[in-house]
Amino acid sequence: MSPLFRCRIRVPRHSSKKNEKEPARRGARTFIKKTSAAQYVEGWMIRLLRIEKLKSRIDEPIACDVRAVFKFYFPASVYFNKKGARSKTLPDLSNLYQLPEDVLQKVGIILNDTQVESHDGSRRLPIEGSEYWLEIELFSL
Repeated sequence: MSPLFRCRIRVPRHSSKKNEKEPARRGARTFIKKTSAAQYVEGWMIRLLRIEKLKSRIDEPIACDVRAVFKFYFPASVYFNKKGARSKTLPDLSNLYQLPEDVLQKVGIILNDTQVESHDGSRRLPIEGSEYWLEIELFSL
């Protein structure tokens, strides 16, 4: 089955929306906001996915339910600890889904992130080198 959308983008790092929050104040009011590092990664991803949307010639957002496959590639030096085992400090896979899903909706590739019915095939993977990559594939159900 061919995907409705597919791309592979280099990202500065993988970001977990859930774990990258900080308190902020505006006057007497206190609220929770994204860290500047999380805002940077989100902006980066928005720019790249807008380009990929144009390349894929998506004029209208995908409106059907989808199976999303997210492959989060980490440099091997980050993915593994010094003993050669998978690092316990990697972000949870379930937390990693949230940012790309939100950005796919924000740039108009999908209508709503509630359309994602499955993450079958998604995973974290090591890669040689020092760069982080994200591969996205969307399939109709």
